[in-house]
Amino acid sequence: MWPLVRQKMLYAATRATLKKEFGGAHIKDEIFGTAIDEVSLSGYHKYLESLTAPLPLTAAEEELRQIKLNE
Repeated sequence: MWPLVRQKMLYAATRATLKKEFGGAHIKDEIFGTAIDEVSLSGYHKYLESLTAPLPLTAAEEELRQIKLNE
């Protein structure tokens, strides 16, 4: 248990230091993942694609969106 907490604390401290040293304006995106393929280059490309994908809407929300588009 303790080694996992230590790793998380080390990660958080390192991340904060990097953001501070580079400045927030130089860091374009922050990606978090639980698997290696989520934080790889292909995972980053999937992340970028997800930003341009349509939002998931419920049936009621989709109906309202269609009504607004038709007005």
